[in-house]
Amino acid sequence: MSDSNNTTNYVQNIARTIRIFDTTLRDGEQGAYCTMYTSEKIEIAKQLEKINVDVIEAGFAVSSKENFETMQKVSRAVKKPYLCGLARGIKGDIDATYQAYKDYEKRMIHIFVPVSKAIAAKLKKSDDELVRMAAFSVNYAKKYFDTVEFTPEDAARADFEMLEKVCRAVLNEGVSIIDIADTVSCAYPNEFGKLIARTKDFARSINPDVIIGVHCHNDLGLALANSLSAIENGAEQVECTINGIGERAGNCALEQIIAWSIARPDFFTTNANPKEIYKASELVAKATGTRNDFAPVVGKAVFSHKAGIHQHGITNNKNSYEFLDAEKFGRKSELVVGPHSGYHGVMAKASELGFSITKEEAYEVIAQVSELVRKKIQKRFSDDDLIKILQNMRETGFEPV
Repeated sequence: MSDSNNTTNYVQNIARTIRIFDTTLRDGEQGAYCTMYTSEKIEIAKQLEKINVDVIEAGFAVSSKENFETMQKVSRAVKKPYLCGLARGIKGDIDATYQAYKDYEKRMIHIFVPVSKAIAAKLKKSDDELVRMAAFSVNYAKKYFDTVEFTPEDAARADFEMLEKVCRAVLNEGVSIIDIADTVSCAYPNEFGKLIARTKDFARSINPDVIIGVHCHNDLGLALANSLSAIENGAEQVECTINGIGERAGNCALEQIIAWSIARPDFFTTNANPKEIYKASELVAKATGTRNDFAPVVGKAVFSHKAGIHQHGITNNKNSYEFLDAEKFGRKSELVVGPHSGYHGVMAKASELGFSITKEEAYEVIAQVSELVRKKIQKRFSDDDLIKILQNMRETGFEPV
């Protein structure tokens, strides 16, 4: 029954950088407004491969026929990343995950069992029963998968004694990765970092090669901060999603983790190609119909500048008001003209559009834009709008006062 000799071991073959475990197609789709068609998931999976993520969690095989078929189709569409599937600590879940990926060499499984009293109550099992469930599931999964990841669900709210019991049980069964979950985003970065450090010390005392991963939700806006604190305290894998989509307020955003690795390579690095991120973001936004224009890295506004002071700075030195290099993420800086713009920015924007204008003409553009806003006629001004204003000024022979 075992095909483990034909699979590749994720832990042994990935360099000691932070591993990017993308769960856009699984946890991401669990977001309230984030349902995706299978064809869209295949396209996103291919783009994730271009980003060079280490793992794609393509679904929860036993949850639906569509999930199972999507996982199969993803396994035929990509070659480079490890493919993972979620499973409860139940034999049938593990069997379904194997069947979905049985023809894919670089397969792994992600098993979860709740450890906090708040979530474990749904199973109506004692702590000892949960520990046995966890141990059995890892032992059984090892027949099919060389790489087994285990998540003690809601670890951030669990008693450490219970967390330790479950982790010891799965470590003794040969688990490859222990993924610590802040399932409802209740942890503060400092305390979450301490939990990661404590878990790592304990786990490494049993298996020096075990990988510690993290899965942080964003209910209180701390998914990125908690993930960074986890990395600082020894985590080597981050579970994340494109655009940060997922259950409730979502997950840690993949693009933000990668941006940090580029902005602060002294902190950590990844294997990711950042230039492919924006295309992935656009694919996910189109598929889900959800978008945050002010999201870091991928938001429409993030490399845009409207205030005169900022525009002046950017036209002289992009680093003045852009810590990230837009081009590294397949983006470009943009000057947005509005009532708060200054003449430096308007002159630079006009030049982009093919017009050479004077300081006085720039002030006239600002005056016309401001008047349209004041009269509640228009709020936003596209390149076409500005071209019309500039052309009209030329045709009417604008003369500065």
